[in-house]
Amino acid sequence: MNTKTRAISEGAMMLAIMGVVLLINRQSAGFFELMLFFLSIPVIVYEVKYGAQMAATLSVSAILLSFLLSTPTSVFYMCIAMFTGFVYGYGVLHDWKNQTLLLITIGVNLIAIYLTAVVFASIFGYNLNEEINEILNLLPKGDIGNMSLRKFVEEIVLISYIGISVVQALAIHLIANQMLTRFKLKVKTMVSLFEFRFPKFLSIIIIAVFFLYVGSSYVNVSSEIQQGILGLYAICLLVAITDGALTILCYLKLKHNKQSLVFIAVFACFIPVIQNLIALLGVFDIYEGVRAKMKVGVSYEIHRKN
Repeated sequence: MNTKTRAISEGAMMLAIMGVVLLINRQSAGFFELMLFFLSIPVIVYEVKYGAQMAATLSVSAILLSFLLSTPTSVFYMCIAMFTGFVYGYGVLHDWKNQTLLLITIGVNLIAIYLTAVVFASIFGYNLNEEINEILNLLPKGDIGNMSLRKFVEEIVLISYIGISVVQALAIHLIANQMLTRFKLKVKTMVSLFEFRFPKFLSIIIIAVFFLYVGSSYVNVSSEIQQGILGLYAICLLVAITDGALTILCYLKLKHNKQSLVFIAVFACFIPVIQNLIALLGVFDIYEGVRAKMKVGVSYEIHRKN
């Protein structure tokens, strides 16, 4: 079987599988709709294997198929998935950096969530005001500093949407990388957790935002400014906790290599007091590069004992 015939055959098989997924999603009343972004992964693999032209044909065919088998909301998610897969695959073919691929994927997911939850909210069944009101009914009355409780909840909802976009993008990035590696296709090698490091200046920014957040409780500032400070604080805290958790996981990997301890470490990130300690560890690692030094130290110790 020549290459073009094989490409057409594999494309038809992928298209058939996508059709089955769309049918199952429709029969289940859109239960799997938010998972359609995973359909970008077959497009990525197909494009890296057979080129952008064949991937464009597959993407357009999948979108046309979704018009026949799906609801309008599913068609939208299908378009986003096909666009994400095509752009990501194009980036791999043209040697874009992993950071660029990840940022583009996050950006596309952010735009998609903004369109579904804000611009076309009524079509997709979202009503942010009702959701916020339901959350407010579960919380005690009162304000947080100079900011109303409603503004605080709106900020949390916004951050949660951003978090969903990042998680989806990471899932696409990691799974696509593993699939390309498994099929022995062109892939940008990912750095290990020991080598991955946020920019050093970010630690200074995080510390400054932490002090700004604490100081805003003692200074009379407008609710808009306090809302902005809270948003920055939440983002910086998320970054610091993520880095701290990675540092702990790397230590456990080097010293113990037990899966149970890894689950305990991840669970600890959700405990308020321990969460703050993990965030401090994350800031220290961003500034000093603890993970890389830890790996070098353990390697030296093993070499010295041998």
